[in-house]
Amino acid sequence: KITSYSKHYSVVDECLLVDNRNNQVVFYFNSANHPTVTIPSDITSIGEWAFGHHDGVKNVVIPNSVVRIENHAFCWNNSVETISLPETLEYIGPSAFVGCPSLTNLTINATTPPKIGKSYDSNEKIFDGDDELTIFVPSGSIEVYKNAEGWIDFADKIKAIP
Repeated sequence: KITSYSKHYSVVDECLLVDNRNNQVVFYFNSANHPTVTIPSDITSIGEWAFGHHDGVKNVVIPNSVVRIENHAFCWNNSVETISLPETLEYIGPSAFVGCPSLTNLTINATTPPKIGKSYDSNEKIFDGDDELTIFVPSGSIEVYKNAEGWIDFADKIKAIP
């Protein structure tokens, strides 16, 4: 059990484990009591598998302090429906959102498309064939996203933020 006295880790809102050494969310505790999770404003990254294989959260709000979403961060999360990514986001790791069948609304507030990390598998993408997914981006950035490396594969899903 990690307590508030832990030197390196803390629990936020009874559902997020945070590594205080690098301001990273490292684990989401499955919780029907927290269908919406707002990441704290001092967090700079969402760690590998932090929300992966964990159901319960439907909506995730990520603050402008976050610049990185690591590999597989939300991979195989069956319950997440909407995620709002900040304008400061610079990097999304491979397979970050693969296997998220309920994810229908991804809003990216960054005017410059975040770099998508490369994997050992050249066919690996950040999403799989999520037919219902819509990627919302700033209206002035639609064409930039549709032509950016890694994003071009999802050009038909990219729309202006309503």
